[in-house]
Amino acid sequence: QRSNGIPLYNFAVVVDDIDMKISHVLRGEDHLSNTPKQIVLFEALGAEVPVFAHWPAILNPDRIGILSKRENATAVSDYAAEGYLPEALLNYFAILGWTMPGEVELMSLPEMEQVFDIKKMRLSGAAFDHNKLDWVNGEYIRKMTDEHLAERLEQFLVDHPAKAKIAVLVPLIKDRIKKLSDFIPLTNFIFFKPEYSVEVFTKLKIPNLKDALQAVLKTLEQLSKPWDAKQFEQQFRQLADKLDLPAGTIFQLIRVAISGQTVTPPLFETMEIIGEDEILQRVKSLILQSGNIGA
Repeated sequence: QRSNGIPLYNFAVVVDDIDMKISHVLRGEDHLSNTPKQIVLFEALGAEVPVFAHWPAILNPDRIGILSKRENATAVSDYAAEGYLPEALLNYFAILGWTMPGEVELMSLPEMEQVFDIKKMRLSGAAFDHNKLDWVNGEYIRKMTDEHLAERLEQFLVDHPAKAKIAVLVPLIKDRIKKLSDFIPLTNFIFFKPEYSVEVFTKLKIPNLKDALQAVLKTLEQLSKPWDAKQFEQQFRQLADKLDLPAGTIFQLIRVAISGQTVTPPLFETMEIIGEDEILQRVKSLILQSGNIGA
C-alpha cells in the first residue's frame, strides 16, 4: 500500500482480475511495461495467468501523440454532455480499433457480438476524428423514430424552457443535427427573441433594407389568418418581383428577421410554431432597430 492506504495498482489489478475470474486482458500498449510484474504476481498468488494482448492507443487528431486529456475530451461523460449518443460512441470506438466485415461502419452491439474477430483488430494507432464521430452520431439520430428522438432530446435538455414544443420540432430538425446539443443553436430563436448582427444582413445584399422590411411587414399584415403556406409563398414571390429582388433573397430576409440567422429549420413550418403575432412583433422591432444594422 501507499502511505495514504491506497493499494498499489499492479497488486490491486491482479487481485481484482483473480476475483472476477478474468481469462483475457486486452488493453493499450501503454500497459506493456506492467505485464511482466502482473504475471509474477499471478504466479505468486497461485492463480492462472490470463492471456494478455496489447494494441496501439488512440492518437490525437493530428496523429502526434496519444489522445491527450489536455487537448481533447477523454471521458465518456464529456461526450454525453456534448450530446453524443452512447450507442453511436460505442460504434465509433469499434471502427477505430477494428475493421468490421465488409467494411460496414454502422453496427449495433448485438451485431458486433455476432461477427467480432480479434484477428481483425487494427495493429497501428488510429487517430481520433471528431468529424467522423459527428457523422456516426448523426446517422444514429436519423435512424431513430421521431418519438424516440423527442424522448432523447427531452432527457438531454433537462432545463429547456418549452419541453412541450420539442416533439413538434423534431421532424423539422432531425436531418439538420449531428448531436443532441445542436438542437439549441438551431431552435433557440423560436423560444427567445433573436439578436441581430450587421454581418448577417450584409450578406443579403439588399440596397434599402428598411424599405424591404417595411414591405415584408405590410405583406404579412395583409395575409389572411391563419397564414397558409401556398398563399405565403405566392405573395412573397410577387413582392420579390415588385422589389426587383430574387425570391430567395426575400425569403432569406424573412428568415433572418424572425431568427437573426441564415440557417433555420424549414421557414413556414417554423413560423407556424412561433405564431403570427410574435412574428409581426419581431419584424416591427427589427424595423425600429434597422438604423443600428446599417439600413
